[in-house]
Amino acid sequence: MCQAIRFTINDHLITVKLTDSNPCVPVIMRSGNIMLMPWGNPSGLIPLFPPGGTLHRDHVIQGKWKAFEPKPIKILCQSYMLTNSSGNECWINCTDKNQLGIKGATATVWKSERAYILIRQPEILDPIEHTEWPIQIGFSNYINPKNSK
Repeated sequence: MCQAIRFTINDHLITVKLTDSNPCVPVIMRSGNIMLMPWGNPSGLIPLFPPGGTLHRDHVIQGKWKAFEPKPIKILCQSYMLTNSSGNECWINCTDKNQLGIKGATATVWKSERAYILIRQPEILDPIEHTEWPIQIGFSNYINPKNSK
């Protein structure tokens, strides 16, 4: 399960764990700007939002999230932390030289949105100890706000 992500904003490496109080993830907007969005429902205490910080791609396809009006998002991420069934932590680097990130989706309840990381089943070349993986993506058209004019 994805429990943390690392990303850089203004040359500062930031680590956000799902267990932090009020965790937020950096979402890349269509303009190229970054917006911090609340990450999931870690403690399950926020009424009406699904518990946890991830959602399975197959559940979205099957329509299990239809009530939450999921919208795809891109989350800026240099590395993410997975935990296996024994609770062991493993950091996975996003390996491409492009600005890389992971796919996500929003859940909407009464005009309030929260970000969830989109996960998939393991593929044949994935290490066997993890049962789910975030979906990595590249940002070929990402505009770094520091470099825009």
